Amino acid sequence: MTSAITESVLPQSWERVLSRARGVPPLFVPDALRSSGLVPGGSFYRAPEAKAFRARICAQLESAPHAVLVTGVVPEDAAAASVVIGSLLGNLDYAPSPTLGGAISEVVSAPEVPQDQAWHTDSTPWIVPNRWTVLGMLEPDQGIGDSATAILPWDLVFSGWPEAAPVAHELEGLAFEWRAKFPLLESLRAPIFGSLRRWFRPCLETCLSNPSTGGFAALSALDRRLQTVQGFAEATIRASTVLVLDNSRVVHRGPQVRRTSSRRLIRVKVAGVPE
Repeated sequence: MTSAITESVLPQSWERVLSRARGVPPLFVPDALRSSGLVPGGSFYRAPEAKAFRARICAQLESAPHAVLVTGVVPEDAAAASVVIGSLLGNLDYAPSPTLGGAISEVVSAPEVPQDQAWHTDSTPWIVPNRWTVLGMLEPDQGIGDSATAILPWDLVFSGWPEAAPVAHELEGLAFEWRAKFPLLESLRAPIFGSLRRWFRPCLETCLSNPSTGGFAALSALDRRLQTVQGFAEATIRASTVLVLDNSRVVHRGPQVRRTSSRRLIRVKVAGVPE
């Protein structure tokens, strides 16, 4: 059984402002908005309507499942809406990494990217993973229907699980390598349950396949738990919606796509440090 996700309506009055970035490639949407006067911390973001919208979604993100589906988005404005919502939540102006990316990227739904279809947190190889993730529809694929993104709070992973306390305790103190696939970058070792939670199974494959690895039992137990836990939330990202989730409190996974798809999303990573 899945749980419900909270919804919040985008202010209709924003359409006039967001439409200024229509037709702009996603990576350049922040620049287009700035050139139109939407400077972070500027008058638009200080307006009562924007402050009230921010307060509402921040309050909603505090409660499980720590995700909000923003509705009422004009489809042509999905990229701009995603960027503006991200800017309301936190910093998007951090320096991007040529290797690890930055605040704005595109996500393509495809069977060739199976890691996006399994439980994960975003930005595990970053020094500081982004706090919030915002996802908006750039190009839907009618052929795969209304495929949902699943959101699983860490609190739900631990709830009612007899092994939760010892597993969490062990994985708070053991550091794992998160940049093995980036040999030209400086190594990054950090715990799964440190001050910043990280989970990306491809980075842990070697440890999970080697029983002599430190923490193997705890790591394997968490992996099994993630594969069997129920009660997660689901949200369908459509042309008229934007999904916001708290990357520090949940793992998430994209829809199961078994064929090449034209489905593209904009992904906005708020408040992170890639390198």
